[in-house]
Amino acid sequence: MNELPYMQQADIEAMARVLEERKPAKVLEYGAGTSSLYWPQRYAFIKLWMAIEHDLDWAIYLAGQSPDNLMVICIMTEPIETYVVPPQGYAPFDMIIIDGLHRVECIEASPQYLAPDGAVLLHDADRLEYRDALNIYPHCRFLTHGNTPDEAGEMTRDGLALMWGDE
Repeated sequence: MNELPYMQQADIEAMARVLEERKPAKVLEYGAGTSSLYWPQRYAFIKLWMAIEHDLDWAIYLAGQSPDNLMVICIMTEPIETYVVPPQGYAPFDMIIIDGLHRVECIEASPQYLAPDGAVLLHDADRLEYRDALNIYPHCRFLTHGNTPDEAGEMTRDGLALMWGDE
């Protein structure tokens, strides 16, 4: 499979810049997708891309397509703690990408799994329900902004935010 990640072109380009700049060896991704196949194949510096997915059929499909550096793990979404806690023995991660379920809880849990110089990427970061969670880290920078306003004119999807601590 050589499909592009399911996100806006501006988000793909911004994510590529961050990955190329930071060169993470270990990545944790909440919400497996075509990006789970695309990025690990594209960058040799990624030694482990662990994708947490809640949909068993989708996880099986991706695992069947996966490059050697991709590990797809199906974890049920309830209780939430089972979804946000990655399997033991793999942390810390150089980068955590949040693009699945329970995003606020994933952001809140991420500091304990992130390497000291690591960063978190949040996809669909312009959604209103994520605003408060963006303050978990001392630094947050929007790399792109959403382009799909809802009835109230608020951006509800797309947009990519990078969060990190004091490096």
